[in-house]
Amino acid sequence: MVPRLLELVASNLPDVKQRREDVLNQKRFMLAQLLRRTEDILQHAQRSDWESVEVLEQARQAEIAACFANANEEDSPLVAEALATLIHMNDQISQLVRAAKAEVVHSQRSREAQKSVAHQYRDGF
Repeated sequence: MVPRLLELVASNLPDVKQRREDVLNQKRFMLAQLLRRTEDILQHAQRSDWESVEVLEQARQAEIAACFANANEEDSPLVAEALATLIHMNDQISQLVRAAKAEVVHSQRSREAQKSVAHQYRDGF
C-alpha cells in the first residue's frame, strides 16, 4: 500500500523540466510587462506628459528589480533580446527628455531676456 501512495504523490509533483518551463514562462510574462510599461513611458514622453512618465518610471523600476532578481544562464537569450529592446526605447525616451529640457531652458532664458528688456525700458523713463 505504501509504494502505491508514493507513486500517487510522485506523479502529482511537477518534474524539474516542468518547473523550469513554468519559471521561464513567468520570466517571459514579466519581460513582456516591462516592455509594455517602457512603451507606455515612451508614448507619454512623445506627448510631453512628464508627470505620467515619472509615475510610470517609478513603477517600472520596481518591475525591473523583480524581473532581474533571479536571472540565470537559461534566461540569457530571452533577457538579451528584451534588454536590447529596452535600451532602444530608453534611448528614445532620453532623447525626448533632453529635447524637452532644452526647450524649457530656452523658454526660461527667453522670459528672462524679456524681463530684462522690460526693466531696462521701464528704468529708462
